Amino acid sequence: MLRLIFFIIVIAALSIATAWVGENEGTITIRWLGYEIQTTMMLILSALLAFIIVTILFVELILYLINIPNKYRRYLEQHRQKEVLKTLTTGFAALISHDQKAANKSAKHALKLLSNKEGSELADLLAASVAQMGGDEDKAQEHYSNLLENKTTKLVGLQGLIESQLQNKNTSKAIDLARQAVIVQPDNAQAAEKLLSLYKKSGKWADIQLLLNNYSRRKWNKIHGKDSEYDAEIALAIFMRALKAKEQNDLNAEELIKQAYKHNMEFIPAIMLMVSYAQEHDEISQAANVCKKAWEKIPHEQIAELYLSLYPQLNEEKRIKLIRKLIAKNKNHPLSYYILAREYFEQGDFTTAKEYTQKALVAGETKTLAGLMLKIIEKDYTSLPEEKDKWRDILRNTSYDPAWFCDKCLYIVGKSWQVECPNCHEIGYVTWSDSAKIHQAE
Repeated sequence: MLRLIFFIIVIAALSIATAWVGENEGTITIRWLGYEIQTTMMLILSALLAFIIVTILFVELILYLINIPNKYRRYLEQHRQKEVLKTLTTGFAALISHDQKAANKSAKHALKLLSNKEGSELADLLAASVAQMGGDEDKAQEHYSNLLENKTTKLVGLQGLIESQLQNKNTSKAIDLARQAVIVQPDNAQAAEKLLSLYKKSGKWADIQLLLNNYSRRKWNKIHGKDSEYDAEIALAIFMRALKAKEQNDLNAEELIKQAYKHNMEFIPAIMLMVSYAQEHDEISQAANVCKKAWEKIPHEQIAELYLSLYPQLNEEKRIKLIRKLIAKNKNHPLSYYILAREYFEQGDFTTAKEYTQKALVAGETKTLAGLMLKIIEKDYTSLPEEKDKWRDILRNTSYDPAWFCDKCLYIVGKSWQVECPNCHEIGYVTWSDSAKIHQAE
């Protein structure tokens, strides 16, 4: 473009000069090597103009011919890029639609087109995914390993290798790779969650503590969102270490049990472990205080049973007083009413048992409460047959009941806590819930 503008300017200048000379015509005499040439100024300028034009056109032609190979290479590169884009698009589309044959064909073509060229990582990613689809984990690992050479794709390569190792049931190698992924991108939530999950499945609770301690609560919440379970994860890790230490009579068991309890005083399994440990070591007063504090925040039937087991030789009157001490700071909770009602029922005071059961039922009907009411009515000779039929229907039609359930898959686990969900096999998601939440889960 610049050369064209220059050419136009030169032509315009010469044209103006030629017009001016035409108006002021004269003659020019040239003597050279014994020859004498006489001509007009107009002819000289015309010849000069023709020479310049021919020269410029010749130079342009030469430059054009010189650039033909470069233009051809650019054309081929553009054509190749279009073909690469089309091949990758076709390949990933086939991958998503589970068309292994088409995806494999595209992967091979992409590898050929991008061999030793920029963007070859995309071809390796496609080829690795296709290999995994076909169950060829060795081939998948080869292509995922190629992604490790590029800083941008290193995390993707590591994540692919992790899944490949898990397919081969090589958990230890997968954990090593997951650690590398966290080092490569410590702020990547998926990388941190994967390592945490692998640690859980392998029972590496001390490593979980170390991982979480490397993050501050603020940093972990920033990566995973405001509602992340940072404290709950640490509490679970300490609790599982404490449980294992207690089973093995480890010298650190007492310290770990106390840590687990103090870290999350609303984690029912940690509360139960703390009470059991104190009871085993004849620290009855401490065990009772733990139960009372727990009941104030998170009443649970098993806490009441454990609390009553601390004082096995009490008569009926003292058992009632003991229960009232337990529930004193949360006496209006439905479970407080239920525990009293159950005790009165067992002592044969059906009228008082019925009174407290009715108070508990104000919060909502559950199978446990309906079952207790039916037992009371069946034992109470003053009850009418219609009442029995009514509570049999309620018991039969009520599906609500407090229980442990998985917060991940909403599976109802039952009355006993488990670290691993029996349904989805996720670890650390089993939580205690009231009947309303269980109804929601169902």
